[in-house]
Amino acid sequence: MTKKIFFVFLILVFLSILSLPADEISDLLKLLDNNAYSVHVIARVIQQNDVSVWDMEITKLTISGKTITVRLNGDNLRATAELTPYKQSDNSILLVAQGQVWITSPGDQNAKYSSTIQSLPIRAGDKVYFYPLGVSKKEKEPPFSIELEIQVTPYEVAVQKGKQ
Repeated sequence: MTKKIFFVFLILVFLSILSLPADEISDLLKLLDNNAYSVHVIARVIQQNDVSVWDMEITKLTISGKTITVRLNGDNLRATAELTPYKQSDNSILLVAQGQVWITSPGDQNAKYSSTIQSLPIRAGDKVYFYPLGVSKKEKEPPFSIELEIQVTPYEVAVQKGKQ
């Protein structure tokens, strides 16, 4: 029932957009384009000796205030990073990065859970690093870390550079 209501709502929105004058549609598209971002993420699992044992690269599109999710799933590891860019009045970006990690040891049924959240003021195009497990070289800590290299670029710039 809720799916039907949602589809009816989408059809009504679409029809209302079609009834707008061309210049208003153009203004709406410009507004969307000015608030759109390309979020490029390189995720790595790094052993204590700073050797990357696994990596993944992904690029997702979003708009200011809309979260994208990056998931890493392994035999004894599940990690989720939620990244939300917010356009600031000075055209800088506030990137809110939230990480959740579940780790199980071989033969153990219980998972260890860790979560973190960071608010990172960044400039468009700069690379920032986010460590959902934190950074530690202690012997009792997991023998690896998860590193996310994140680059948030305005969509129009990403298209010009060919990253989209």
